[in-house]
Amino acid sequence: MEVVLLTLGILTAAYLLLIVVYTWGWNKLSPPMEARFSPIALSVIIPARNESQRIRACLDTLLSQDYPAELLEIIVVDDDSDDDTVAQAQTLPSSQIQVLHSRDAGPLPTGFVAFKKRALAWGIQHAQHAHIITVDADCTFDTGWAKQISKAWQKHPNAKLLVLPVVMNWHPRSALQIFQALDFLSLQAITAAAHGLGIHGMCNGANLSFRKEAFEAVGGYIGIDQRASGDDMLLLQKIQQQFPDSVVYVNHPHTIARTEPADSWWSFLQQRIRWASKADAFQEWQIKAVLIAVYGFNLFLMVGLITGIWQYISACHTELLFAVMLAWIAKTTTELLFLLPIARFMGESKLLFYFPWAQIPHSIYTVLAGSLSWFKQYQWKGRQLH
Repeated sequence: MEVVLLTLGILTAAYLLLIVVYTWGWNKLSPPMEARFSPIALSVIIPARNESQRIRACLDTLLSQDYPAELLEIIVVDDDSDDDTVAQAQTLPSSQIQVLHSRDAGPLPTGFVAFKKRALAWGIQHAQHAHIITVDADCTFDTGWAKQISKAWQKHPNAKLLVLPVVMNWHPRSALQIFQALDFLSLQAITAAAHGLGIHGMCNGANLSFRKEAFEAVGGYIGIDQRASGDDMLLLQKIQQQFPDSVVYVNHPHTIARTEPADSWWSFLQQRIRWASKADAFQEWQIKAVLIAVYGFNLFLMVGLITGIWQYISACHTELLFAVMLAWIAKTTTELLFLLPIARFMGESKLLFYFPWAQIPHSIYTVLAGSLSWFKQYQWKGRQLH
């Protein structure tokens, strides 16, 4: 028992130190500054598969940008949708919007799984402008989104890739949406803090901008197209390797994209398995170490909780159960203090009211998704992928 308690103490202390370091990383990010605004030409690429219910809202917010229409090209790439996604995109009478079909990129080799990368590459190939922004078809944007991205490029003229923030919509009456939004907020917070620490390995393809010349210089998605996921982080990794210190996190609230939650627990789990499945391809040891540490700590907490409850029921021993609960309280408090300023930046302060209640379910989910990701198989939008 003494060894177990000592191990729990060491793991808890290490984890709390990690969160403190992340807090320091967030504070190290340079505050947003208003650069002189001279709008640059931007090409927005939207890969879309079965998004007929959401594509219109996405396009409406893009067409409503406070930005010169002639400098904002919008390319929707249909990824073999089974619904009327294309018809929905074509109903908007705007010369800014161009609709392409990924199948026109050519025949697929046997066993091909990188469908989203193919759609993105096809759109980027047809883009007219030097600065690319990739977004998801279920995202919506502030009217100043394009303007602030343009300013960010002018503030960081040597950058090759801009990491942009994303938040998830949620409804207070939906436990599923609250849980997803909390998990997503945590991921975005870690992403921002890691960039503040100089660890440029995380981003989200739902809101990402890069120079077309940098994309072409690294060979686009060639070399990372053997897996379905990774159009964002693995591309960032390629650009960072060839152009060191060229990745910048943009912490301006108007650059935030809002995305939609999965509509079922099963879809949510499949999505997170898809994200976690690319972890073995990360080359920055810090990211791998953090992923292993977080997984191990949550696994130890879950095993400790189950064992502690069993010991209390069978022999009225409370030492382990008490220690695990103290570790969970310390974990929750430290994480909450870390998330507070980031939630304010994201406009999601109210979401943190639910944070303590999601702690144990989130540990269960972390262990489950992390374990299942090793099998590399999951379903996404009607496709069996790996």
